[in-house]
Amino acid sequence: MLNIEQKLRSSMKIIFILLLTLLCLNVQADEALETNNFAEIDAKVTALNKKYGTENVLVVLDIDNTVLTMPQGFGSDQWFTWQYGDCICKKPLPKNCITNDVDKLLDLQGRIFAVSNMIPTEKKTIEFINKVQARNQKLILLTSRGPEFRDSTMRALKNVGLSFERSAIGPQNGFASKYE
Repeated sequence: MLNIEQKLRSSMKIIFILLLTLLCLNVQADEALETNNFAEIDAKVTALNKKYGTENVLVVLDIDNTVLTMPQGFGSDQWFTWQYGDCICKKPLPKNCITNDVDKLLDLQGRIFAVSNMIPTEKKTIEFINKVQARNQKLILLTSRGPEFRDSTMRALKNVGLSFERSAIGPQNGFASKYE
């Protein structure tokens, strides 16, 4: 299993390639939007669609704590950050740590993903995504999750009624199942 530094480097490469691609395509990015609700995202996307045209606006969302969230604290993004920060990075090891080994922590996170049913972050989440996809607008998800979490991620999205095949960038119905 890749260690956290290797995963971060891999994620950074993907982000760099995406940014380089956007620059090469002479795409102009508007400012990012940081918000707590999908009504603000909807208003921003609607305004950008009017200004640039739906076909020229790409909607990019993160999975954890943007589209989906854990219904409990255990296994959440915040829980993982807390465990990693307190248990992997600090010495001596605090009492509340599950492990001080990053590979074991990632394995446990995968097990939690496998048995937990994630939920939409808010009621408007699914409605907003369906609305964007109904316009045939391109919408993609980004995540820092590694490929070992793909199956549980796809299951969690399917369980709440989400599929991104219609809005995928690339070949019709997305790329083949290989994922790295």
